[in-house]
Amino acid sequence: MSLQSSIASLREDRASYSNELKIPSQAVPMTFVHGAEVRVALGGSDRPMLLLPVSSEDLRQKLPDTDGLAMEFAQYKGAKSPTGYFIQVSNTEDSLESVFLDLVENICSRIRMGEGSYFALVRAIEEFRHLLSKSRAPIDRTRIIGLFGELLFLRRVLESNPSAVEYWTGPQGARRDFLFPGAAFEVKASEQSTGRRIVIHSLAQLDSDDSDNLCVVFYRLEDSPGKGLKVGELVADIRSLLASCELFEEKLKAVGFDSRTEETWNCISWTLLEENLYQVEEGFPRIVASSFIGGVPVGVSGVNYQVDLDVADDYSVSFELLGSWLKK
Repeated sequence: MSLQSSIASLREDRASYSNELKIPSQAVPMTFVHGAEVRVALGGSDRPMLLLPVSSEDLRQKLPDTDGLAMEFAQYKGAKSPTGYFIQVSNTEDSLESVFLDLVENICSRIRMGEGSYFALVRAIEEFRHLLSKSRAPIDRTRIIGLFGELLFLRRVLESNPSAVEYWTGPQGARRDFLFPGAAFEVKASEQSTGRRIVIHSLAQLDSDDSDNLCVVFYRLEDSPGKGLKVGELVADIRSLLASCELFEEKLKAVGFDSRTEETWNCISWTLLEENLYQVEEGFPRIVASSFIGGVPVGVSGVNYQVDLDVADDYSVSFELLGSWLKK
C-alpha cells in the first residue's frame, strides 16, 4: 500500500487504526528500526505524521529545524518498541502534503537500506534541501508576467463562470489562453510605460476560425515592489473562489508553479494600471493565413509579429460583455 493510500485509510476510518498507539496509525511495510515498526499516523487537523522508533542514544541528538515540518521526541504507550519513544515528524502545511510524503518515502527507503532513524531523517532532509535549492533557479520574467496576466483574467471570469478553470487552455500550450464554448481569449500583459504593442506568435493566434467571439485582453502593469500584487497572491485569491482546486492545481503544475517553486514566481509585484478588451473581427490589425493570396507561402513558418493596439480603438469593447459570452 502506498503512503498516500495509508493516509487516506487512516482518515476514512480513524477508530479501526487506533489500537496500537492510541492514535490512528499504520506500520510502513517492511520498514523496521531495531525490530520496531516505522509508522505513519494522523496528527492534529488530520495532518500526516511519521513515527520513527529511536534508541536512548538517539534521544540525545538535536533534531533538525526545517520550515514546513515539526519534529519532537514522543512516547506512545503500547508501541512495539524497546523504549516506546519515537521521533515524531509532522507536516505543518496542508499545501505541502505531497512533498512531505515524498520526504517520508525517502526516509523509509534509507531505513530499509540499513540507516538508523536519526541519520535517515537528517540525510533525507539535507537531500531535499539540495533538490529544492536547485529547483529555485530564476524564472524568466516574461513567463512570470504571462502567468500573472492569465491569472488576472481567470479571477475576473470566475465571477461569470464558476467553471472557468476548465476553459483555461494556456497551460497546455494550446493556441488560445482561454477557449470557452462562446468565446476565445488571448491575454497579453505588458510593462510598457507607453503604447499598447503586443507580440503575436503565430498566424493562427488571431485567426477566429474556432470561436464565435475572439478577443484580446490587454493589461498594462507597473512593477511595484512592496505594494503590488504577486503571482502567489492571485493564486490564493482564485483558490478561495473555487469549490474544488484539483484541476487548478494541475494546470498550475503544468506551467511550473507549485509549492517548491512559488518563491521564485513571487519575485515581482505589480500594480494594474490599465485593462482593455478588444474584439478581433474583420479589419482588426492582424496577419492570418487568409492574408496571403493563395495561402501561406511554401516554406514560411514560425511567424511572429507585433500589433499596435493604439490603432484598434474601434474594436475596443466593454468587459460587461463577458457575462453573456461566457455563459453560452
